[in-house]
Amino acid sequence: MAASDLLIKGHRDSRIEFGNTLTDDKFPGEHFDYLLANPPYGVDWKAEQAEIARSNDFRGYTGKLPRVNDGALLFLLHMASKFEPVLPKERKNGSRVGIVFNGSPLFTGGAGSGESEIRRWIIEHDWLEAIVALPEQMFYNTGIGTFIWIVTNRKAKARKGKIQLIDARERWAPMRRSLGDKRRYLMDEIIAELTREHGGFRATDTSKVFDNADFGCRRITVERPLRLRFQITAEAKEKFLDACPDFLDAVRIMEQELGTEPHPDWNAIWPDVQRVAREAEVAWTTPAKKLFRDVFTEVDPKAKPVIAKQGSFTGVVGPGHFPGQQLVGDQEPSELNGIFGAYPQPRPLKEIDGELDKVEQRILKLLEEIKE
Repeated sequence: MAASDLLIKGHRDSRIEFGNTLTDDKFPGEHFDYLLANPPYGVDWKAEQAEIARSNDFRGYTGKLPRVNDGALLFLLHMASKFEPVLPKERKNGSRVGIVFNGSPLFTGGAGSGESEIRRWIIEHDWLEAIVALPEQMFYNTGIGTFIWIVTNRKAKARKGKIQLIDARERWAPMRRSLGDKRRYLMDEIIAELTREHGGFRATDTSKVFDNADFGCRRITVERPLRLRFQITAEAKEKFLDACPDFLDAVRIMEQELGTEPHPDWNAIWPDVQRVAREAEVAWTTPAKKLFRDVFTEVDPKAKPVIAKQGSFTGVVGPGHFPGQQLVGDQEPSELNGIFGAYPQPRPLKEIDGELDKVEQRILKLLEEIKE
């Protein structure tokens, strides 16, 4: 992961230092007023993982690190370590970072992941000032959408505890001639407009202002009791006996004793099922027990909870709002997803089926024409 640090061209202290930004800081102990970077997208940092893991502190950050196949946020942590402290009496007025990312640092990683924890760390320090969503096809080697993050430890008073999101995805001019995947650019007028929009710090159609807390989320695990309805049906018998033919007599006796009506309490039924199997002298193997329950029971929110031997619920985790659900854990990382990329609601299935029917009829008609 060769990289270089470059100061402004023409400045008397400008210099380029070659090396690895993540493992070989060429500017140790130095701080800067402004930092700009366009780190590689989706860069793998597996080669650096062992060295970075030896320390519990990466550039002042001690939390969970991102996945090894994308180290983009590590570059942001490196830049944050170069912040000038805000000490006006010492003429130190903090720093400002401008960094270009693809969508991965913004959207990737669920609650508790390394990416989410880094986002949380940045937001809880109140360093994230703004994110600007750029148009697609802005770079030579990729046409994907990109984002500029403005990160600073010297927010203006009005911006304290706030994050501004600016949508510039539809503001672009076409290149006269494409350069690889780059087919669009930002004219001076567009740049000036975006600069004014950022400086104005107002809510408009393309500029949204949020509280830091708006990006806080809590992931919870909802554990609901398993509720099973037991019923002997012809289809269930066929499935079970195909795999366990030795149970033919036992299943017949169960049907005689228990009937074919649904039973909403699996705990009340299960002892009778086991008794009949013992009396019929069939081998109650673990696979046979599992198959029996799978084919003769169905999840039913109105059934009674299945109780384990210890007296606790046999819980299953999943969607739904069954009676008796319990919250059994939570995490509170900050998230930055869902703002620029709202999920579009799918069209009604009936509408899609209708379109597919029309396409199918058109294909059949073309085939008939070919046959003629």
